[in-house]
Amino acid sequence: IQRASCLLISKLPLFDIQSSIPYVVAALDQPDSTASLQTYACEAVASLASFEKHAAVLLSADVAVLEHVMRAMHQHLSEAALQLWALNAIGWLSDHKAFVVTAEVLQAIATVMESNASSVEIQSRAVWVVYRLVLSSSAAAVKERIAASAAFEALITAAQAFPDARGLQCNCSNTFICLAFNSEQSTAKIAEKGGMDVCVRAIQHHTADTRVMIAAFDALSALCYRSLVRCQDLEKTAALDLVVKGMQQHSADAKLQEVGCVVLGTVAAHQVMKTMVRGHGAVSAICAAMQAHPTSVLVAKNGARALS
Repeated sequence: IQRASCLLISKLPLFDIQSSIPYVVAALDQPDSTASLQTYACEAVASLASFEKHAAVLLSADVAVLEHVMRAMHQHLSEAALQLWALNAIGWLSDHKAFVVTAEVLQAIATVMESNASSVEIQSRAVWVVYRLVLSSSAAAVKERIAASAAFEALITAAQAFPDARGLQCNCSNTFICLAFNSEQSTAKIAEKGGMDVCVRAIQHHTADTRVMIAAFDALSALCYRSLVRCQDLEKTAALDLVVKGMQQHSADAKLQEVGCVVLGTVAAHQVMKTMVRGHGAVSAICAAMQAHPTSVLVAKNGARALS
């Protein structure tokens, strides 16, 4: 009955949630539940959680489904299907205002990533979840908790292990952007853990993919914003050459030209860095961007800052 109920809920999430929740919780909570049954239950939770009104019920104190999902994750660490559905459930639940990014949630994600280090699918899904957790709150304290967690370290490790994974790299860069916004402590932690190198490698491995490049450019700008030390560290890598080359290669892409100019402008905002930025061929790249995209405010503003 529990298996059939979970399967029905996962396929028909508009089903009566009040009557279905006990079956899902029971499937997750029984100590002798099989991995197969708990996988169906996690799939049901993920399907329900994608609806805001259902997520509110699932997160209520009476149900506390998140605790049951995390328990199932720990019980069956090697079951890929269960972990993927459990991660989906956490990701969708994090959209709801009642969701709280706790140390337990972050540790559960880290444990799954560490136990499935060779699975690009699980690593990619987990990075997506971390990104959604960052989006769930604008509070600096939450950002700092995430940046200091084992889950964030696992995210860095995943990005280093799978440089060719497009979605993983995009979500990793976007996580950096959101963590760095209005939080110097989080920004410093990202840089300390090798975040800039992750972005540089992403660009190197995806020179034909503007989506990855734009995310990585944006992340580099966020990490270097108002920090001479990090700008100097960035200049020592291949980053500025890659930015200029990317702008030359994708001259018709307005968004890439904008974020490229932002990177160059951010670094050149420090007087001592202007000559170095120009030495990487930034002048011709910026002039070409300004000529090709005359209506772009970001190209004009940041291009002028780099050239002044």
